[in-house]
Amino acid sequence: PVMLRTADEIKRSLKGIQFLLPVADSVFEKRIARIVKEGGIDIKVINNNIYDVMNVSDLVITASGTATLEAACLRTPMIVVYKTSLTTWILGNILIKLPYVSLPNILAGRRIVPELLQFRVTPNRLANLALSLLEDSQELEEMKAELDKVTRKLGEPGAIERAARIVVKNLA
Repeated sequence: PVMLRTADEIKRSLKGIQFLLPVADSVFEKRIARIVKEGGIDIKVINNNIYDVMNVSDLVITASGTATLEAACLRTPMIVVYKTSLTTWILGNILIKLPYVSLPNILAGRRIVPELLQFRVTPNRLANLALSLLEDSQELEEMKAELDKVTRKLGEPGAIERAARIVVKNLA
């Protein structure tokens, strides 16, 4: 899998790095832990503590979706990946005309977090991007500041509804 090979490449460059993998559903925890173990990479699989994991992370690599908004609310720098079947990718490009796939970028109206999509999601590209971010504390701080702006834009209670309205408005 791409993520395991990415972790291996990052580990070779950053010897002391720790990888945490939160699993939302305990049904899949053992299966995922087995796959990780077979991959031979030291990755700690954690059940049901996604917010704690994001909160202590220097960088999150996440699929597009609500996890990107959750990471944004925690001001956790991230790389967003999106890879699907070729048919879904083609249909999505025909039907949906958004310049970004991640909620932070959609809400900001510009790129504030990097996105690797479909054919660009490779272990080498992802590892190089992660390493360049992890080695640039200024870039990480700038990303946190931009995520803070997006979060403040959502405001107080009702943030999910406001985010949904912004996304729907951008679809039009």
